[in-house]
Amino acid sequence: MDSKTEKVLEMESCLGLQLGGNSQYLKLEICHIASLCEKLGKDPFLAFVSGCINQKNLKKDDHPDGSAMSAKEDRLWNIVRANSLDFNAWTALIEETEKVAEDNILKIRKVYDAFLAEFPLCYGYWKKYADHEARFGVIDKVVEVYERAVQAVTYSVDIWLHYCTFATTTFGDPDTIRRLFEQGLAYVGTDYLSFPLWDMYIDYEFMQQAWGQLVVIYSRILENPYQQLDRYLNSFKELAGSQPLSELRTAEEAAAAAAAESATSEDGVQANGRSKRPFMGAECWIWLDLIY
Repeated sequence: MDSKTEKVLEMESCLGLQLGGNSQYLKLEICHIASLCEKLGKDPFLAFVSGCINQKNLKKDDHPDGSAMSAKEDRLWNIVRANSLDFNAWTALIEETEKVAEDNILKIRKVYDAFLAEFPLCYGYWKKYADHEARFGVIDKVVEVYERAVQAVTYSVDIWLHYCTFATTTFGDPDTIRRLFEQGLAYVGTDYLSFPLWDMYIDYEFMQQAWGQLVVIYSRILENPYQQLDRYLNSFKELAGSQPLSELRTAEEAAAAAAAESATSEDGVQANGRSKRPFMGAECWIWLDLIY
């Protein structure tokens, strides 16, 4: 019996294997390991045993940071690996992971990434994932989660609402926040139940005292049959009655008006001597004419 055959038998004995008709593939693998180690001048038996130990440790820890799983985690991971569509097992696994992970964000990322790969339309879990990232204060990671979320559930009013809520409380640049609102409304703005997102946009512009922007927003809302449409019309009336017409222009409209007025002073006076109404978009004026 040559030395390689002896090593193969040792490796089989180490595993306690009794190779039968269905074990030929495993026997070939063992022979391959023995041959490779022989070429590298390594002891194949020790290399094989070391590999078995490492594999056992990997199954035990099975996390990017090497932290050990609880017995319940291990059991639930085995269930979802066997049946990736077992939703109840996934939710139980997430709950268990959140319980034992504490400040281990790597464990949390692993379970949420795996779950959302199977159930990407569960917008509530995207929100929970983002909240975990926010808890660690890594803003870029929160944005990354929300960007993945709106790619997965683009036409969900709720996920855009959560994303915009995060943006309004985190970012200081109004243009950045407005772009996000506009991005979300481009997808869900005509949804009959999209009023929570419109309300948030209105509240934000009200805090910015951007009256002209509010006129544009109300005009857009009143073009579609939303729920609570009468509330928006009444709010628009209140806005129009509380601000001078000159304040109800956007920055672009104000600039255009200034340019027009500087071109000729006569353009500022009508034939009857009254001042011309401020330059505004045609649609905005239609609504304001109806209101007044």
